[in-house]
Amino acid sequence: MYCSPLLPSDPTRLPAGVRQWIGRRLSGPRPTRDFIRRTACIHKVDRLGDFVLALSAIRLLLGHFGPGQCSLVVSDLAAPLAAREFPDVPLITMPADAPGVLLDLLPAWWRDRPRLGGVRHGLGICLSQQRDLYKEVSLTWIAAEREVRLTRADYPAEARVHLPTDLLAHQLVVSRVLGRPVSDAEITPRMQSARAEDQGRLLLCPLGSGPLRTLPPALVAAGLRAWHGGRTVTLCGSPVQAKGLHAYAAELTAAGAGGFTLSIPPTLDDFIGLVATSGLFLGTESGGAHLATALNQRAVIVLGGGTPGLCMPWRRSGRQVHVQHPLPCYGCGWRCTRPDVDCLKLIPPDALARALHEAAVQ
Repeated sequence: MYCSPLLPSDPTRLPAGVRQWIGRRLSGPRPTRDFIRRTACIHKVDRLGDFVLALSAIRLLLGHFGPGQCSLVVSDLAAPLAAREFPDVPLITMPADAPGVLLDLLPAWWRDRPRLGGVRHGLGICLSQQRDLYKEVSLTWIAAEREVRLTRADYPAEARVHLPTDLLAHQLVVSRVLGRPVSDAEITPRMQSARAEDQGRLLLCPLGSGPLRTLPPALVAAGLRAWHGGRTVTLCGSPVQAKGLHAYAAELTAAGAGGFTLSIPPTLDDFIGLVATSGLFLGTESGGAHLATALNQRAVIVLGGGTPGLCMPWRRSGRQVHVQHPLPCYGCGWRCTRPDVDCLKLIPPDALARALHEAAVQ
């Protein structure tokens, strides 16, 4: 279940009734006589940016129960960050996604269900707020006497200033577990395994998971020309983005922005190091933007349409500046319904330049 009403159901070739039947057949922990006991299991199987949003929530829960008394279930994409931030808690790693029932969900059931069922917990805690069939089913593989999770009925309806609804949801879950109110400052994500520095670079991370999270090259080129910030520009992306990053570099050059270097850090730890030391980050809503914010690095984050208020905007301080075109929400749920990505392409370059200046002087 996607707790947020902004998110439509995933398109699927299987009828809903068939998917529900498969989900029921694959649900439940694996019975076993050989198991260990821990107090709590925290489920946060998500992509990098979503995991960053839960850093402070996880830290509060581990502080309450003790790291050695908890299991932390995370995705393979977020596992390196989890190991850095929470080195004393046992990790159980699973794939971030399982889009296909036969090719992905069934192998995960065969492989990961026994690993989750090998630990008996007093309490299961779900911080995965937007759950597709895979996440709903994998949550049932945790052997726990009771469970705390949100549904659409109690998911926060509206974002607050600098607190999107997913952060408010984490706040609600943690407050229910701890039995006390959790303040906004407590739930705001913070990284502890690295600190922000300034080595005089602008780290440009323009590519996201789709058009609504990819900076238009013409906007970037015009914005940088109008800014005149005096920083060296590093164009950055992950190894899986290498082909797209080289194509983007060519488009950026054709649009009149030259003089940048290209960097493809091989590991997440290397990428975190670049974000932490750059001095100024520029990108869309992505894992990099969430990392920069959690580090309290200077950052300009350009927000597309998608689902405004779900995971962004949030910030640690005035060092993070958000740029967004004042278009109405079309309810696209990250599947653009417009002829073009107007929510990004209609942002004036001068607005981007002003945001870069505002962040740079903080």
